[in-house]
Amino acid sequence: STSGSTSGSTSGSTSTSINNNNNMDLASVVPALSPDWRSTGFTPPDAVRGRLGIDFRRASEGELEVQTAPDGPSLRLAQDADHACLGAVVWDCGLVMAQVLARLGSELRGASVLELGSGTGIVGLTAAHLGAGRCVLTDLPDLVDLLRRNVASNSAGDGGAVVVAPLVWGSPRSEFPVEVSGSAAPDLVLCSDLLYEPKGHQPLVDTLAEVCGLATTILFTVKLRFPE
Repeated sequence: STSGSTSGSTSGSTSTSINNNNNMDLASVVPALSPDWRSTGFTPPDAVRGRLGIDFRRASEGELEVQTAPDGPSLRLAQDADHACLGAVVWDCGLVMAQVLARLGSELRGASVLELGSGTGIVGLTAAHLGAGRCVLTDLPDLVDLLRRNVASNSAGDGGAVVVAPLVWGSPRSEFPVEVSGSAAPDLVLCSDLLYEPKGHQPLVDTLAEVCGLATTILFTVKLRFPE
């Protein structure tokens, strides 16, 4: 499911095509995607199935290829299934968010973007390839090396600069990296599959309250693994 709100192919790799429809603003895209895929005509990637929100065979690949748009460049993303952090592989929500961003088309061009919980960088790098402005990709310190590796392997396409910084949700603003605290509030904050653990919800909300401005839009993709 997705929600938006305004506030303050080589051997051994998997290729996923991302559809791209231009001239759609966020207000028209998000309602069209929820709550039922079948009634909207939006089809998630073939791999998006199952209760946990991950394809373990796909996650076991050391490198994954994802095409951000039919005629656009592909992302080549390193993964580490043995990493202690869950974000070191591509989850289904990341593939869905990439499709959502592709549908935004020209609305994304030039927008400043902050991604929380970037993991492999699939979402933030997709935004950059689709023409977003400055993109700041953040995650736990233990994942920053993987993120930087993937950013270095993928040019920003037509977008602006892509930078990586460690950011722990719930930290006081005085501990934010300068890449986040030293910039104006972003136009768009991307949050892909960040609600998997209830104890992380309040720190995430606290961080969102710190980084968002009155004109910031927050976009979530969420896998409802345990609705009860």
